[in-house]
Amino acid sequence: MSGSVGSIADLMLAKQKRLPIPDLEVKRTIVSDSSAEQIEAIQREAVINRDHYLSESRRSGLPWFKCIRKPIQYSEFVMLTREMAEEIKKDIWSVAEGNRNIKRLHVEALQRDIEAGRWLPTHESIAIDVNGQTNDGQHRLTAFLNSSKSEVCFYITFNVLPEAKFAVDSGSKRNTGEKLSMIIDRKWGSKVTGFCRAIMRGVNAKARYTDSEIAEFATTWEPVVEWVMDQNIIVYKDLLVQEQLQVVFSLVKKCLVV
Repeated sequence: MSGSVGSIADLMLAKQKRLPIPDLEVKRTIVSDSSAEQIEAIQREAVINRDHYLSESRRSGLPWFKCIRKPIQYSEFVMLTREMAEEIKKDIWSVAEGNRNIKRLHVEALQRDIEAGRWLPTHESIAIDVNGQTNDGQHRLTAFLNSSKSEVCFYITFNVLPEAKFAVDSGSKRNTGEKLSMIIDRKWGSKVTGFCRAIMRGVNAKARYTDSEIAEFATTWEPVVEWVMDQNIIVYKDLLVQEQLQVVFSLVKKCLVV
């Protein structure tokens, strides 16, 4: 990085004087009011579906996930209890059969989303094949069972072809910066992702955060993020260099994640 520490700091302080300090009390959320209503409707339906499967299981004596409604593949939201999650996790596609090992840091990140109420219903489902084996969802189920929650809403696809597991995750995955551009100013590009990670991590370089956590941080502190991005601060490998941190610390210290 070119330039002396003093000259960089002086330049940044000069820019700071030209721009008003943002209001740190502004709070934002990534979920709109209309989406919140939709989530409530989904959860109500998920409870109805849960009760149906549990009732059919008691009547038939079969595991709940084998009490299918249709002979072909279909999907619906189900409010899983811990017992229901344990049942389908027991029949999960094993490592010996080619499944991935559990990634602890990923599970812990998902668990934080579940605990904090950031878990959003999406079209990405837990997959149960025609033989009753769970083909997709081991990290999500493990995160739920490691959490303190008694129930979580999951989108579940039943009667999946066994061969379908080989095509899972074959799409082009959006990176965090591309996801953030959906909810904040696109002009900042990927820089905002690096800045948010740097502040959230602090001195813990190994910390892993979910896209939801980064998005919540960026939207909650959007005025701060906007101010810092307007300073054209350079983030190198998700770390703020010392002189940059000294300049912005007084502004962003309220954002630090402990």
